[in-house]
Amino acid sequence: LVIQPTSAADGTVAFCVVNLDTVRQQVADYQVWTHYGPNEFPTQITRGQSPAISPDGDHIAYINPDDGNLWVIGLDDSNRIQLTSGAAAIMRRYRAQLSNAERVIFDANGAADLEQVKPFSNPSWSPDGKYILYTSMEGTDPTGRPNEDIWMMRADGTDRQQLTTNGSADRFPLMSPDGDEIYFLSNRGESWAIWRMPFVAQESPLLPCFDGCYFRGVDFFTSGRRPRAGTGLRMVESAGRR
Repeated sequence: LVIQPTSAADGTVAFCVVNLDTVRQQVADYQVWTHYGPNEFPTQITRGQSPAISPDGDHIAYINPDDGNLWVIGLDDSNRIQLTSGAAAIMRRYRAQLSNAERVIFDANGAADLEQVKPFSNPSWSPDGKYILYTSMEGTDPTGRPNEDIWMMRADGTDRQQLTTNGSADRFPLMSPDGDEIYFLSNRGESWAIWRMPFVAQESPLLPCFDGCYFRGVDFFTSGRRPRAGTGLRMVESAGRR
């Protein structure tokens, strides 16, 4: 199963290959592969999920399935750098905050590799390649439970910043091609929608973009224009799901 493709300016495509155990009916492994570009032919780079290739095609940000943290790696399997830490501790804190009924479901999903939340997820690059946006559960909601928020760091892992603090689930951050705004998926207001915020003035109010639609991710057309309803975003699933 091939999922989560991203592309660089030189045409290199990074994607995730999910190997399924048909006997046990669950995921056996996640792998990061590339196609085209320097490697030319389909090439496995490492084990990982949610690969995001840098705009220049030199590096891939991904989630390491062994420790749940965000890493970056070169296309030649060099310069492997761990950018976050503490994924296991975050999930222990999250599980401890669940009710007994929620914990039963959480444990069952984990055993089947169907976790609905992850401590770090959804990395993407700024257009200039200087920053990595991602979803992190390092922050908490008003009840003290680890919460999915949008974070940002420099490509070398420094200057980490939490960009959203709402108690909702904020996922799939993506910076606009001009670098002025960040778009993300959120269920604030009790429905899934795409929201945006200025990249520089993060204290400015968030603006709803396309209400009532559930997206697995967002992507811009290569024209670089800001998204408009039905033209600048790729809808993957339809309304109302949480």
